[in-house]
Amino acid sequence: MRKRLIVCLLAALLLLAGCTKPELPPLPTITPKPTAAPAPAVRGEVTAAVPTDAPEAEPTPEPTPEPTPEPTPRPLQPLQINEYFIEADFFEPAEEQGELTSVAYETLDYSSGEEVTKQLSVYLPYGYDESRQYDVVFLLHTSGGNENTWLQYTHAYQFQDTLEYVSAKNMIDNMIQRGYCEPLIVIAPCGYINEAAPYIHNSARDYEQFDYEFSQDIMPFVAEHYATYAQNGSHEALVAARDHFGILGASFGAYMNYISIFATHMDLAANYAFVGGGALDYGYLYERWASRDFLNYDIHCLYIIEGEVDDRFGPESSYLTLRGYATDFFSDDNLHFSIIYGAGHEPRSWVNGLFNSLQIFFRDAPYPIPYEV
Repeated sequence: MRKRLIVCLLAALLLLAGCTKPELPPLPTITPKPTAAPAPAVRGEVTAAVPTDAPEAEPTPEPTPEPTPEPTPRPLQPLQINEYFIEADFFEPAEEQGELTSVAYETLDYSSGEEVTKQLSVYLPYGYDESRQYDVVFLLHTSGGNENTWLQYTHAYQFQDTLEYVSAKNMIDNMIQRGYCEPLIVIAPCGYINEAAPYIHNSARDYEQFDYEFSQDIMPFVAEHYATYAQNGSHEALVAARDHFGILGASFGAYMNYISIFATHMDLAANYAFVGGGALDYGYLYERWASRDFLNYDIHCLYIIEGEVDDRFGPESSYLTLRGYATDFFSDDNLHFSIIYGAGHEPRSWVNGLFNSLQIFFRDAPYPIPYEV
């Protein structure tokens, strides 16, 4: 019994000795791994040392936008009045093209007081710069036309051998690019209060409407929104800049120019052209000007143009009357007359009239245009 107890105690001691946690060896010392040498450069590669204390890279600057191209200054060409056929390449697209847009403006139907929104066709020359000042020409359309007639549409132009549809806008671009006239702004309004139905109109009402609309709405709008010689759209500012405004009308537009502007608002512009219309009555003009205190205003240019076979309105007699009796206002320096040979009451007369007028409007006098009476 005693032997069995001793054997059990010895077995228990041996079991406890086997369960004791062994002592772990110390952790090995870890030596940092040496930095690997850079791989040798492959032939043709470029390697650059990057300093560890290099500053942060600066952000890439935004690219500078390309400046708007400016037209090359050109000397003004000598006066080249065309009474026959304009060279065909004037109607091709120019390298330096102006911008043509339609712009809305607010006016009234002055007979009813109803507010009306209408459109202007606006031509801005190549390289147009808001910091400059530009001369302005207003173009008044023929019967049945609208603000698009002069600049947006093409015109049936009878050359010597062929009939072609030509662009007055292209012609203006080329005239400016070639130095036939200075860069200028061109504005084409609609002479009818009802733009949607131009053939349904009353001439007397349209003339009276345009009298107010042109002076109260159109000219102030142009002066306020574009780089003209007028400092603002006030009547005083427009009058002060009148030498830099010109108005050309053809056929119906010539009559509108005569009745609604030349006779009643001669203080607002000093340059006028009447193409195929507007038999000017000097007695009527003098009476209107005297009643409005216009007799002290100078006229820089009055230009009358008609087709050789256009006998509908008698512009030549108007020229002769003004030349003979209105000597207080007109001389060979500011009163001009041209015949477009071979043309009738047709677009070739209108387009040639515009070509000639853009050259003489705003040009320093004297620049007499020979005409044998």
